[in-house]
Amino acid sequence: MALLTIHYYAKSIQMASILQVVLPEQALYSPDRPLPVVLLLSPEGAEGAWWLRHCRLEHLSERRNVAFVLVPCLQGCHCDMAYGYRFAQVVEQDIPAWLDRNLPLLSTKGQWWIAGCSMGGTGALRTALLHPERYAGTASFWGRLSHRENVEHPLPGDYLTPRRLHQLYGTDPAALTGTDMDLLALLNRAADSAPTLHLCTGQGQPGYASNLQFVRRAQALGYPCTLVEAAALPEDALEAQLSTFLNKICPGEEASSCP
Repeated sequence: MALLTIHYYAKSIQMASILQVVLPEQALYSPDRPLPVVLLLSPEGAEGAWWLRHCRLEHLSERRNVAFVLVPCLQGCHCDMAYGYRFAQVVEQDIPAWLDRNLPLLSTKGQWWIAGCSMGGTGALRTALLHPERYAGTASFWGRLSHRENVEHPLPGDYLTPRRLHQLYGTDPAALTGTDMDLLALLNRAADSAPTLHLCTGQGQPGYASNLQFVRRAQALGYPCTLVEAAALPEDALEAQLSTFLNKICPGEEASSCP
């Protein structure tokens, strides 16, 4: 197993940034074998290493022969802010371009998937629906999928303060309906090319209503979409839910040398 820490320049935000990549041992010695790549988008304010603290990614990488690319969130919710940086472009353009140039083992010509937790889940769904030609599937774990929900039903002590919402969405969040920030609109546009969709949330969790609405719309359109309702908190169930998503990528794939 290899854990790479990559310092690179993200042109979209004109800022030095960091990526971390987890590679299975098999990929290092069998570079011709197909290697699925999973981008993992961190929650709001978290760096990429957040995933290493909440999931045994080295273990999962070896057992499933999957590469993980860990993407920090910083303070942009993985979106192009109305007043701020173009963080969505980092995920959509900068990272794929850098990996294509410098790590051909992880080329976008292969099989790519994208997932995220909390606001990372929202960003993952949006990215996959905007680029279905690149991503075979996507997962959102406990994502908050509606900008309206964030604005109209703020949580006590939430990091999405009125000032932050203004920076993210602008002066009129209702004007985002039908734009690339509207996941339901992206579903309608995806036509027959929508990637496999996997969502996990739970009753009483932020974003539960928007997850149900998203799944019902996707299923009505005939897209492959599953919803897992988890009773546990994200901190307790994230690795199990990530493993469930990996079953879609490489069912039954386990290295015999791993416990």
